[in-house]
Amino acid sequence: MQEPEPSRSSAASFARMADREFGRFLQLLYTYEHRKAMGLFDKLVEDDENFWPIADALLLVCANHQDAKLTVPHGLQTLEAAREMFTVGGTEASPGLLRFVVLYSFSLIKRDWTATYLQRQASGVKGDPGPALWEAIHAGQPDRAAALACALAAKEGFDAAAHALVRASLADLGRLAHNFTLAVSYVEAGRALGMPGALVPLANGAHFLATTLRSAGPFKPEEFVAPPQDLDENMESLQRALSDGDYAVVHQILRGHAAAQDRERVFEPLLIGVAKDPGFLGHNMILAHSARLAAKYLAKDELAHLLWKFYRTLGKSYGYPQDLAIRERAGADPQAAITGLKSTLQHRTPPALATIGQCLEAGVPLDGILKQIVGGYSGWRVGEKEHTIIYLNAAIQTAHFLGRDKALLPLTVALQQLPF
Repeated sequence: MQEPEPSRSSAASFARMADREFGRFLQLLYTYEHRKAMGLFDKLVEDDENFWPIADALLLVCANHQDAKLTVPHGLQTLEAAREMFTVGGTEASPGLLRFVVLYSFSLIKRDWTATYLQRQASGVKGDPGPALWEAIHAGQPDRAAALACALAAKEGFDAAAHALVRASLADLGRLAHNFTLAVSYVEAGRALGMPGALVPLANGAHFLATTLRSAGPFKPEEFVAPPQDLDENMESLQRALSDGDYAVVHQILRGHAAAQDRERVFEPLLIGVAKDPGFLGHNMILAHSARLAAKYLAKDELAHLLWKFYRTLGKSYGYPQDLAIRERAGADPQAAITGLKSTLQHRTPPALATIGQCLEAGVPLDGILKQIVGGYSGWRVGEKEHTIIYLNAAIQTAHFLGRDKALLPLTVALQQLPF
């Protein structure tokens, strides 16, 4: 017997109920009533349509993370890293991670800034907010810097404010490059939210920089000099110059790519280099990933300066290890390889080098492997969660950027180092 279709009034009633529950959930995110919030979350997440609205709401809430006891508030950076992982894992693989970061958000001390409030603050700014923003950051005036960042976004657009924050952070990268990587996270969160919601991460980013860059001198990139027109700027030439230690040619190639339309491909050797040695808690990997994301916000002289600095300081060797090259194996069972990877993610055995390599050699798509890793995070029980998420995301995004043939290196090293 066929089930009767629900009436339109019944469907509308369910929709209103869902809207009320979602609205109540959003209100609870600004409180410490995590038990009530998680009960509503478990209901709401059953509908995939609620996944991204919840993720966006978390960005807004955690952009307001502030704690006088913390020199570096990692709340927004952690949520932005999780959001990047959601784009790889999709709604099917990411609910476990989403549930964790919802619960994590209740552990944070937060401001109550909203887009409406910040719009009012921006409307009260007189004069040109661009130069005044750096003056406020340099003078250690965080509230004024927040208002000026919002005014700059309102008057000249989001990209102008994003550029100002990222450029300011280059004045002093900070301990473990936190000034720069957090600035990139704030602007990337703003780009994901769009205006006017972007005002919340922009304001908080400016506030943070004004507390850490006090008395720092302004960032002054070296003058941009165009490379010779006959210069071979492909990745093979860059790799060869790096291997030969011919840094005069490296410098010219980097300048050429800084002025090119595709500004990200030049990061490939750098990402391979830091994947070999990701640094303490993966901070070198996080820095290189953040730099790749920041490229779209920077002027060509700024990007050329950043590339030249990082290629001289972050990596030691930039060639991909030949012993990690992927070779197709005839007759390999993709399902058996995925089962092995699941065992790695749950029990740390077999080692990631073996199981991820077997998946790639069996023809399992890279996207499918990354989904398994994102989905496996919900089963991790140990580790300092903020840096675990931020570092894991940098490795996942680097693997996705490098592609199937070079993904094994960043994924293997990260999963060997991370506690789970």
